[in-house]
Amino acid sequence: MMTPIAQELDAKLRTLDNPTAIALERVVRDAIDLASRESPPLAVWPRDFFDRIRDEWGDDPFERPPQGDLEVREDW
Repeated sequence: MMTPIAQELDAKLRTLDNPTAIALERVVRDAIDLASRESPPLAVWPRDFFDRIRDEWGDDPFERPPQGDLEVREDW
């Protein structure tokens, strides 16, 4: 049983001329290849890194001081 997206792709491929269908298949295969790769982690943090930071912070509240007024700049 084909999924709706597979059915839509199959129907579209049937309406296209051969060079365009080949180009679309290439794009889909590239997307599948990209989705199949393992993504590298954005950052490598020790598993308990943020828990330790929170524990070291203690119970003191974190408050951001007022940031002042926004700088007014000339339009380009």
